[in-house]
Amino acid sequence: MGIGPGDLRVLFALRRSGVENPRRPTDLFQSLLVTSGAVTKQVDRLVSEGLVERLPDPSYQRGSLIRLTRRGVKVADAAIEAICSNETSIGSAISSLSPQDRDHGRIFLQKLLAKFEEVGGGEAEAPVKETWPSRPPQSTKVKPSSGRLSSGVSSTPRNIRG
Repeated sequence: MGIGPGDLRVLFALRRSGVENPRRPTDLFQSLLVTSGAVTKQVDRLVSEGLVERLPDPSYQRGSLIRLTRRGVKVADAAIEAICSNETSIGSAISSLSPQDRDHGRIFLQKLLAKFEEVGGGEAEAPVKETWPSRPPQSTKVKPSSGRLSSGVSSTPRNIRG
């Protein structure tokens, strides 16, 4: 099974929120900074792989919640272990730190992640409507024309006979 990086991000986001805390697709696309269509495709792939499941949203009849399956939890945990193993550059860098530095880093990253999710996890704000500088209302009345353009050329059509 080949899971792409985008699909892994969805698994990790669900894993961070906890197995018993399913997320709305809206929460996922806002926190992952991707489009709603991207999350829909990723969730569809993960459902077909048996890694997540869609549940009805009790607070919104037409909505759904996305939850990791047991298999999804195992895959997410195995991916984290693989990424952090000493055989990867991230794992080697982490293992070279003192236990105290690793603990400080973990605390910092948890706080940073919480702030990102706090900012991105809320309801989307309405887009700001751009407004142009207001102009005085223009009259809809048509001014009578003299039949001449400013260049002196007549704007009145002429019959052309050939």
